[in-house]
Amino acid sequence: PAPEQMKRQIFQILHYIIENVNDGKQRGRKLGQLKKFYAFCAGNGVQDIELLEMDQLEAYKASIQQEQDPQRDFSIVDYVRQALFLEADGIRWDANVWYLKRFHLTDDRLNPANPIEKISFLEVTSRQNRNLLKQYMKYAIGLTNLSLRSICTEFWRIRRFLAEMQPEADICQVTAQQIEQELLKYDKEGQTVAYYNDIVMALTHFFRFLK
Repeated sequence: PAPEQMKRQIFQILHYIIENVNDGKQRGRKLGQLKKFYAFCAGNGVQDIELLEMDQLEAYKASIQQEQDPQRDFSIVDYVRQALFLEADGIRWDANVWYLKRFHLTDDRLNPANPIEKISFLEVTSRQNRNLLKQYMKYAIGLTNLSLRSICTEFWRIRRFLAEMQPEADICQVTAQQIEQELLKYDKEGQTVAYYNDIVMALTHFFRFLK
């Protein structure tokens, strides 16, 4: 007994491994990792692998610490999420990790010498704030012509701000004083004026979008 959607996702990855991993030894290793991951998901009532939370990932990591190679076993999580995201019929805008290859951006928006493969929203623990950040990234990727590097640089700055603010504070209700207190942290870190201004500009774009 386990949530149906999660079982369907595991079944999909089972076929994905069989169809895409040709080396028998590597295939066997992947299937073994998938079996452990499935046992964890079933035992912990995971509903949707693409919506796994940070505490669930930490719990899985702890559960395999006694294995021969826990780091390699843990890599199945990213393998599964990436395959599900890239193979889905439509883009899973609600997924907690986006794999940017899925967006098929034009060459002028990419930097092949320094590619960005994925972005994670997991660091923002407030689900409401996280969902707003997802909406902003959907807008930035889908409706602007900015380069992916520029978009992600702003994203990382906004994500840090949201993650370090009072964890469950509603970003739509924060006061100017709360924002100022958060920005003072960057001042105390001794960041350059240019870096500080870039953070302010990123937040300005985000708040304008929310408005």
